[in-house]
Parts: sequence; structure tokens; C-alpha cells
Amino acid sequence: MQTLQTADAIHENRGARWSALNYLPGWMPARSSVVEFMHAVFLGLVKHLNKIILIKSGLLNGTRLVKPMDRLEAFFSGLVWPVEANRLPPSLSTGKGSPKADQWRNQIAVLFVALYDAWAVDGEIPDHNAPPSASNTKNFTAQATMQKTLRSRLLEHLLARNAHPSDAETERVNSAKMDRNLRRHYAVILEFSAAVRILSSQSISPNDVRRGCVALSHATQSWARMGCHLTPYFHFVNHFEQQMYEFGPCYATWAFAFKRHNGKLAKINHNQHKGGELEATLMRRWWSITFNYELILHIEALPNRTEDDEDSLRLLRMSLKTQQKGRLNVVEDDITFTKHPKKLNLLAISNNIYQITYRYLRNKWSAIINLKTSTNILGDGENFMGNARSYSHVWLRGLRYGSAIAHRGKSARYAYINGRQPVEIQYLLQVSHDRRVADTAPLIADLAIVRHFISDDNIPEFPWALWATDLGVSAWYADQLDDLEVVPISALSGHFILAPLNVHDKMLWIAVVYDHGNPEADVDVDDD
Repeated sequence: MQTLQTADAIHENRGARWSALNYLPGWMPARSSVVEFMHAVFLGLVKHLNKIILIKSGLLNGTRLVKPMDRLEAFFSGLVWPVEANRLPPSLSTGKGSPKADQWRNQIAVLFVALYDAWAVDGEIPDHNAPPSASNTKNFTAQATMQKTLRSRLLEHLLARNAHPSDAETERVNSAKMDRNLRRHYAVILEFSAAVRILSSQSISPNDVRRGCVALSHATQSWARMGCHLTPYFHFVNHFEQQMYEFGPCYATWAFAFKRHNGKLAKINHNQHKGGELEATLMRRWWSITFNYELILHIEALPNRTEDDEDSLRLLRMSLKTQQKGRLNVVEDDITFTKHPKKLNLLAISNNIYQITYRYLRNKWSAIINLKTSTNILGDGENFMGNARSYSHVWLRGLRYGSAIAHRGKSARYAYINGRQPVEIQYLLQVSHDRRVADTAPLIADLAIVRHFISDDNIPEFPWALWATDLGVSAWYADQLDDLEVVPISALSGHFILAPLNVHDKMLWIAVVYDHGNPEADVDVDDD
């Protein structure tokens, strides 16, 4: 009876019960279990930051002249999102619905820019407290409750360390309240946003794990020192470092995949079939797709693939596409064009486009032929006639890129090339040149005609400058694009979120990377 009472007391105080499995060597479920990233960070910390720290704590309170919440909503409504961003961030002003994890993930990617737009005065985050909440509002009541909870926890902590505290220590606890300084909160949010971006990458190095966890730990401790109301998740996430060393990046353990597949299963019409009939059908399909994929990986790993191997690989990829009713992004690295291109001649578009394409191809094919302009009749060589197919959009490495001049492509016209150089895509072309030599296949080039964004040293420095690389953010002049340039379609390297921002009566474009592959690499600096 005494043992049972002791066990109940331990369970009540510690949340643990004895099990016969404890006899097993190495049985440590608390250490071997993971903190699930999706629920802990996106549905835990990011949601809490928005709902509690920013809104309920009154950090977005306005005055008669300045209304940060209205600025915030206007900012989010003006964003230009990549086409693959299916679920956009929730509205903070209405607070309706139950936002999903990927909505919070998209929101935290640009929240630091949104808060700069909402709080900044003359281009700087003010170093003063947010306006107080009105006494007749729900936020005022919530703040009083959180302050009472804060003081109670601080007193409990003080008494645990010292059963007889001094009057000064007691007074300090009884007068404790949340720090509502906007500049200090913004600094913590910057560090937190950088930590989330680093740690939520699909591919991550041990050094990036260490950097991300240090930033996350410092951010959570800063909020604790500032007297913010926090949940247990703010403690749990500080165990990510050892967890990622043992189990790999968050993609290996988080629940996004389970949620996605559950959503697919929920949409299946089972026609009231019971008794395991539907389950067996789904399992057979699953094993078929899995075996196909594993066979593709096995053939790709062969050191010297034959022509038969290549044919088998193509058939297996086609079969896998059909089974998945989509594109095999992880296997295929080819360009996928739309089915109905527009045939045209580059001279019919403009002489400039013909000339820059001609110069690019003359250099590209210089080892094969001597290319001449269409009107050049002198010397040896072949005349480039400028025949091409124009596409509204293409798929490359699972991402859709579109042409600014095409109705179906302009929603995907912004992209990065060669790493992190933002451009607007004007044309997506497949240019062909018919050879004069008999029985010789035509030369074909897949090209994008782009215009670079423009930036210079006159663009003001933003408070996120020290974290810019980790946040994947850069600033450019709005509606100002460089001259047309020809690049291979394979140079397209990703998408970004475009945020228009007015700073000192000057319109800028803030580009934030929309890429979950891996943390940003540091920019090489020339010491000379």
C-alpha cells in the first residue's frame, strides 16, 4: 500500500510511472524520444509568438496616428508569393479559424519584415514600450492574468532557492512585469526567425545545428528574462541539438509527412467497403510505388549503365509518375515543358532579343559551328535564323517557373538564378538551329531571357543586416530592372517571397528566400 502511494505521488509530481521495461539495459524513453518539430515550433512557438507575445501582450497596440495591426495586414496582403505556396499565413487581426502548421511556417519566414513595416518610425524600430491596452479590452484582462502568473512563478522559484528571501527580493518579484520594449522584442524575433530557418532545413550540417540551437536557446531565454508568458514547448525545443545529432534533421522525424498522407487517405472514396478490402488495395499500391522507387535508385547507382538500363530507367520513371499522378521531383532533374508552345521567330519579338540570343549561342556553340546573323552573307559559317518555341511556364527540379509575358506564367515570373540573384523571367524559349550538314541533328538550347533586380549602396541598412544570410533576405529597388540577359533555363535556382516596402518615401522590394533545402551559405568576402 505504501509503495502504491509512493508511486502515485511520483506520478503526480514527476509525471512518470515505473515499468518492467526499466530493467532493459539502455531503456531510456525520455532521452530516446524526439521532440516533434512541426508541433513544437510551428504549432507551438510560432503560434504562441503571434497569439500571445504579440497580440495578447499588446505589442501591436496602436495610437490615434499609428496603427501597427493595420500596417501588418496591409503588408501581408501586398506580398507576392511563389506559386507553390499553397497555404498563405493567417490574418492576425481577425484571428479566425485554426491555421495549419505550414501557414505558420510561411508566416515566420517574413514576420520580421512585416514587424519592421508595422513598427518602424523613420526607418528604425523605436526604443520605447508599446502603447498600453485599454482597460475595457480582453487583452488588458489577459495581460493582468499573465502578470499574476509571472509573479507567482517567480516567487515559487525564489522560495525554492531561498526559504527566507529578503524584503528586496520579495519586492522585486511582486513588482515584476513583462518588458514591452519594441526594439528589444524585435531583436529577439530576428534571432528566433533565423534559428527556425536554420533548423527547419532539409539538409543541415552539425555546425548549422549548433548555430541554430544556440540562437533558439538565446531567443527563448531572452523572452523568459523579459517576463513573457511561455509554454513548456519553449523548454523542450532546447533539446533539439542532441536530438538532431542522433536522428538527423527535422525532416526525418516531424509529422508533416504523416499529415499529408492522412489527408490523401481521407479524400479516398471507399464506397462503404469494409473488412479490410480497401486497406489491402491501398497497401498493394503503396508497395508497388515503393518497389518501383527502390529499383530506380538501384539502376541509377550502377557504375556503367547500358542502353537497356537507360530504357528501363525511363520506363520506370514514367510508371512512377503515373502511379503518383505527379512529377518525380526527387529523381528527375530534366526540364519539363508545357504541351502547347508558341512557335515564333526571335526577330519578330525584337531585334534586341535576337541579338542577345545570337551572341549567347555563338559563344555556346563556338566549338561546333561558326554562327552568323541571319543577314550576314560573307565568310564561312551558318546563319542563325532565330527559330524558337516560347513556353508560358516550365518545371525544373520540381519548381514551376513562368514567363512574364504569358498569362499562365506571370504568377511564377520571379525567380533566383545562379544561387541567389533575383530576376524577372521575360521569356522561356527552346531555340533550335537546323544544320546545313545532311543527317545532322539540329542544335537545341533551352534558354530564359531575364532581367536582374537592381541594388546599390544607397539602399538603407536594415536591422536584420547581421542575420541577413541566415534569414535569406535582400533588398532591391522596386520596379527597376536591368537590361535583358540570356541564361540557360538550368540556371534557375529557386523562388522567393517578394515584399514591397516603403522606406524614407522610397519603394523597395524585399526578397526572402522560399527554399527549405538547406541553410544559406556565407557570402565569400575578398580581403583585398
